[in-house]
Amino acid sequence: MNKRRTIGLFLLSLCTFLTPLLVQGQESIFGTLPFPPITPRNASNVVELATLGAGTVQTVAWSHDGEMIAVGTSVGVWIYDAPFEPDNRYLLTSATESILKAAFSPDDKLVATISRDQNLSLWDVQTGRNVFTGFHGGVQDVAFNSTSTSLVTVGQDSNMIFWNLDTGAQDMIISAGVGLNAVTFSPDDTQVYGGDTNGDLHVWDIETSEEVLSRPAHEGAIYALDVQPNGGGIISGGEDGVIRLWDVALDELINFIRGSSRVNSIVFGTNSSILTVTRANTPQIWDLTSGDLSQTFDGHDGIVVSAAFNQDASQLISGSTDGTVRIWDIATGEQQMLFEGFTGSFNSAAFSPTLAHIAAGSNSGLIKVWELNNLSNVTDLSGHFGPVTALTFSPDGRILASGSDDRTIRLWSLDEDSEAATVPETFTQEPETTEEDTDAEADTDTGTTEEDTDPFANTTTTQPNQTSDGSESNVLVLQGVTSAVSALTFTPDGRSLISAGADGIIITWDPITGEQKNVYNSSLSDIVHVAFTDNTSVLAAISSNGDVETWNQETGERVNTFSSGSAESFISPNKLILAYVIGRNVQLVELSTQAWLRDLRSHTADINNVAISEDGTLIATCSDDGTVRIWAVPTS
Repeated sequence: MNKRRTIGLFLLSLCTFLTPLLVQGQESIFGTLPFPPITPRNASNVVELATLGAGTVQTVAWSHDGEMIAVGTSVGVWIYDAPFEPDNRYLLTSATESILKAAFSPDDKLVATISRDQNLSLWDVQTGRNVFTGFHGGVQDVAFNSTSTSLVTVGQDSNMIFWNLDTGAQDMIISAGVGLNAVTFSPDDTQVYGGDTNGDLHVWDIETSEEVLSRPAHEGAIYALDVQPNGGGIISGGEDGVIRLWDVALDELINFIRGSSRVNSIVFGTNSSILTVTRANTPQIWDLTSGDLSQTFDGHDGIVVSAAFNQDASQLISGSTDGTVRIWDIATGEQQMLFEGFTGSFNSAAFSPTLAHIAAGSNSGLIKVWELNNLSNVTDLSGHFGPVTALTFSPDGRILASGSDDRTIRLWSLDEDSEAATVPETFTQEPETTEEDTDAEADTDTGTTEEDTDPFANTTTTQPNQTSDGSESNVLVLQGVTSAVSALTFTPDGRSLISAGADGIIITWDPITGEQKNVYNSSLSDIVHVAFTDNTSVLAAISSNGDVETWNQETGERVNTFSSGSAESFISPNKLILAYVIGRNVQLVELSTQAWLRDLRSHTADINNVAISEDGTLIATCSDDGTVRIWAVPTS
């Protein structure tokens, strides 16, 4: 890295650190003084302290000299410098909206980004400076000319806009009369090609701004275009899954390949190879001469959203919804490097009562646990095979309980001395639940005792699970759950764990043995929250439509049923603040008067869960943008 760029990036990193947008080397959220509880009097002062997580992967790009990789995410663009150490990255720019596409200029001095809020932004790679940001309605694609002197965007507004790279002014606007999804310059930079939503290809002369050719090309929208640098041809792909190779004049269809699904991205490699991104878990390389699929790259557990060749097409990089970015060797198809730390959506979050940890569960089944006193210390807990939809800590903070769509509950030991870590390692297969078992349980209206419960439901497993540092951590797996787990809580004394799910069945578990204590067949469906009221023996269950049912946890009797009006609300422990989830924002209101206090705005996608620490000083929000944001009233 050259000296000028090092200085620029130091200043950029300093500015990023001073603004509470993303945790980059930040050791602790705590200052010298404790945070005050959030109340109606100070709620207007709540600020974001930290953003945990690197966001969801949206796009990847490789610089033309092969020395940089850009990963566009829901929080901004991350840059990796060669030799591409997975932990050696920096945030070129933060974003208030997801980055949908990132592209290096041919001289690698600039990066252009397209964001979900329909903005084009241009960034100086050496200094991190935002050169300009401009609005383009429904912008879909961006391209540089070969000399890095011109930039063009196309969008659903039917416009093709040429931008001044120094001022950000719109030098020229060409109206196509139809929405455009893809654009690229001709090899000599005198023309631009565009692919539209109807499946037609267009050519415009830049000097005259006149359309010189329009022809049908695909059955359905065109999403991807690329031109061979030597002028040998232009390639297109789109909704119909067909890859078509044309001469540069678009007079002749040279060849076509019928793929399996929509082509979202396409780029020329060396010789006759092309790289495509479809709705598959692997990038695909095709031979244009034979029309054969010549190479796939297996390893991603989610849909590949973006891929790119390096400068000599000997390697490729791919980014996926599984939260990973991978570098592959083209010749062997082997994975050479794995970049982790990105995530899918976060569905659930929980603070430990001691404020030692915060945990978040993702759509991929991964759980991330951060130490609040050392945010760079992160543990990944894997084991669930479905989205993690519920999390809760034991009152002493030593056990983390997680529930998932995979119909299991896992108890993780966060302390070597925890009893949950010393359960004998046995393995029992989960029995199948029959329709007769389910019907029999549905006939029961009140709590049942341990003897009355189906013995198959008590099946538990203790398994060693791999953590992010390579060590093994025992976990107690509670099986026999009858539906996806959507809510968890411990009793105040920590002696029982309460779970609930989409089928309305509430189960009380022994967190040490994993055995069921009681089963309550609620009249609610799709329970999303369980919590204890001021009377610690009374358990409240809330459904997705806001209906509430209360139970006496000791006797198993139903106490009351009523409607709260909203399931997307969370009450602070001091009973003063109500937090409403409204899309990607959280609204804080005074519980007694319903008076608005403050909006928490920062996420770039919908919020799925809110967690409030037991002392009422911290709020955590987790979102589809793959981040957890921590909020508090600052002490100074």
